[in-house]
Amino acid sequence: MKTLIALLFILSSPLFASDITIVMPGKEYGKYSNDELRMRIWNLEKAVMQLQQKVFAMEISQNSIPTAGSWTCMIKSFGKSFSSTAPTKTKAMADVIADCSKATNAVHCDEDEVSCGQ
Repeated sequence: MKTLIALLFILSSPLFASDITIVMPGKEYGKYSNDELRMRIWNLEKAVMQLQQKVFAMEISQNSIPTAGSWTCMIKSFGKSFSSTAPTKTKAMADVIADCSKATNAVHCDEDEVSCGQ
């Protein structure tokens, strides 16, 4: 967790907020000076950090958007409640019946007793 926080801090720094770094393939690395190689490594690391920043931003934005059209199904068996959420009603129902069957006996988890909603 500390690593993630440090990485997010680094990625949000003004150093990485500049223009996009474009990296071109190198040729004949033996002819590069040490300073040129160091600069190339720096640019490669900067480009990777910029890509990571975009990926993290996309992941965060996708996880914060509620999924439209998801179904939640519930069933009660022997005083226990089971629920499942899935993109389709069929999947949510199958999952909740499977959960109920694992905890009790499948005989007590009838499909007619499952209630579902969006």
